[in-house]
Amino acid sequence: MIPIINRLSFADYIRLIVAFTILIWEPFFRLLFNYLPLDRLLNALQKWFRGTDTGSSIDKEFAHLKSTEDFCSFWGFKMETHFVTTTDGYILGLHRLPHPRSNPNSRSKEHPKSSETKPVVLLWHGFLMCSEVFVCSPDPHLSLAFTLAQAGYDVWLGNSRGNKYSCKHRAFKPSMTEFWDFSLDQIAQLDGTFHPQLNV
Repeated sequence: MIPIINRLSFADYIRLIVAFTILIWEPFFRLLFNYLPLDRLLNALQKWFRGTDTGSSIDKEFAHLKSTEDFCSFWGFKMETHFVTTTDGYILGLHRLPHPRSNPNSRSKEHPKSSETKPVVLLWHGFLMCSEVFVCSPDPHLSLAFTLAQAGYDVWLGNSRGNKYSCKHRAFKPSMTEFWDFSLDQIAQLDGTFHPQLNV
């Protein structure tokens, strides 16, 4: 007698069947996604769901943005890049939004000048992310970073070691094994603690 018969619920049997089906079809899906022009398929699906509309000009512009600076500039925010060094030698790129944009209803690149001290907010991304997660919203009103900058905060966006904005070390190159010899413990304990004498 097969051990699992009469020991699982109906839902468990369904899950097993689905899992085995996926395993059987996995090589087919792999071939399909490797050789199918997915961008054409996506465009066809978008046209089908939207009718003949292929998206607004802002949607098309937004799709080509590739960096935190691109996103900030697109919505009219001035962004600064600063570099700090952790106590174990990683050089992290921090992005700063020092000012609100001059007109919240436009994408103007004119920024108000202010020397007053403002409250500082540091936003740090999650695992396997970067500072772009705070500014890549297609609606600036849904971005925490932009909302805080508009409210008068001095907004800083952190980048953990090893991501595209923090891929430098004082002694190691990213091509070296030593560069990647860190864990989540070091990210949590050291990436937010900067050595004042080592900041670049």
